[in-house]
Amino acid sequence: MATATSAARAIVPGKEIHVVLDNGSSHTAKHTKTWLAAHPRWHVRWTPPHASWHNQVELFFSALTRRVMRHGDFASRRRWHRCGCSWSSGRG
Repeated sequence: MATATSAARAIVPGKEIHVVLDNGSSHTAKHTKTWLAAHPRWHVRWTPPHASWHNQVELFFSALTRRVMRHGDFASRRRWHRCGCSWSSGRG
């Protein structure tokens, strides 16, 4: 949960945080559910078990990371967002 705690610190206090998690054992473990219950601004959407569309989402973000984000040098979060959106909209 160190990653979630770090992310929570980086996001403006008071903002809700929405995440999509699969049903992997690390996400459904008791300590994870306990942590989420103690952090009410986190809203989790669970993917259905064996969701075929989940693979497509993973592929999309993997390609975005490999082709745009990993090698980019972004002066601001806004620039990072624009590059990602530009790449994404050019794919369709």
